Amino acid sequence: MIVCVKVLLMTLGILLMTGCHVLRPSYDIPKSTSTRDFDCSKMISTKPYVKSLEFSSKYGPRDNVNNKGRDKTHTKSAALYQQETADIRQFEKNLSKLATLHAEGKYSSQSLFDCMLDTIEPWANNNALMGNATNHTGKSVRKWSLAAISSNLIAFKSHIDLNNPRVVNITHWIDRITNKAITEWSNRKIDKINNHDYWAGWAVMNSAILLNNNDYYQWALNRYRIAMSQLTSDGFLPNELKRNSRALSYHNYALIPLVMMADLAYANGDDMISSQSAEINLLVDNVSLGLNSSSAFQHSVTDKLLPEQNIKNLYVQSSLAWIPVYLKYHNSKSLAELNKKYGPFKSSRLGGNVSLQVIYSSTSNKF
Repeated sequence: MIVCVKVLLMTLGILLMTGCHVLRPSYDIPKSTSTRDFDCSKMISTKPYVKSLEFSSKYGPRDNVNNKGRDKTHTKSAALYQQETADIRQFEKNLSKLATLHAEGKYSSQSLFDCMLDTIEPWANNNALMGNATNHTGKSVRKWSLAAISSNLIAFKSHIDLNNPRVVNITHWIDRITNKAITEWSNRKIDKINNHDYWAGWAVMNSAILLNNNDYYQWALNRYRIAMSQLTSDGFLPNELKRNSRALSYHNYALIPLVMMADLAYANGDDMISSQSAEINLLVDNVSLGLNSSSAFQHSVTDKLLPEQNIKNLYVQSSLAWIPVYLKYHNSKSLAELNKKYGPFKSSRLGGNVSLQVIYSSTSNKF
């Protein structure tokens, strides 16, 4: 970890920070002027998950020869997954609710932040989500949860007192999960790297901002660069094309953390998104084409014969949450129309209300 060294210049009467670059989020929600306190007792209670992270996959067993593309939902396995991860998902939703309420300014910031600590603290105290991940789905759930924890807590970053013992306890726990996630998503073979790795990058990048850890930031940035290196010359991700009838959905799903990482990176001096020649633009163009016509996406792929695309759950708030963020940097009539039609966008793993984050963005919209 890169450590900031404080040097007090007594003669000048100022405090300088040397030896580090302070990482920052891409937006800053101002302190609410509301005097109305939020009643934290109304939150749905959850039980910290302390068991091994072994979960069913909604696509069923991996050795199913009839589902090699992992594009057909296995009804029984999907139901089991929902049951097994119920407390974790509710925990993520609780955090997202608090971050969103903070952005909306309807309650006092302090009461919401106190509730955020009350919500996270039992999980931190029990070292939740640190069990051994015995299968791929378990590793996936860990980094999704990390994304939810860090991205929603970032909404309160300007209000966080790092000397508060409760905050110290929670951030140490987040640090442990982050280390675990990095171990699980490092050194993967290039032909296996896909949307899961990009989501791991997004999760770790949020931890990096929260903990001001440049090593974590660089690791996450490398996930983004790997993704860009995987793009074909016409802007497709080969490992997402393997999903057959869900190729469009998984290109969109992969795009979410990539746009969000590029936005965070831009806020920290690494511009990989604002240029008209940015590598991510081709991927955005292909997904945009598909969002307006799944058939057009299907037939635009020349390297692989794709079946008719399954677009179930594609046009929902969480799936399209990358759109308002991308529109900060590029003008797109088709995306602007989708933004207007389906927004505002919210996602528990992106820090709550993404549309409001854009309003409070530290990088102004060019258009």
